Amino acid sequence: MRSFNIFHALIVITALGIAAQPVHALKPPPKDPPVSSSSGGSSGGGTPVPEPSSLVLFGAGAAAFMMAKRRRKNDA
Repeated sequence: MRSFNIFHALIVITALGIAAQPVHALKPPPKDPPVSSSSGGSSGGGTPVPEPSSLVLFGAGAAAFMMAKRRRKNDA
């Protein structure tokens, strides 16, 4: 039980540390000038990438869910 509480506390502290970014980190990045190409290639937007903090929170939730499931299975 104690190790579960310590693990949970570490997850919460890590998530808060990642989420507490400085304000200047939340500004959008500067735009690159458009690249002109004579080959007629497409200028693309790319694939959106999830933020690291959302991935950490998702992983923490999944880990907590799996630990709770394992604990319930062992108690039964």
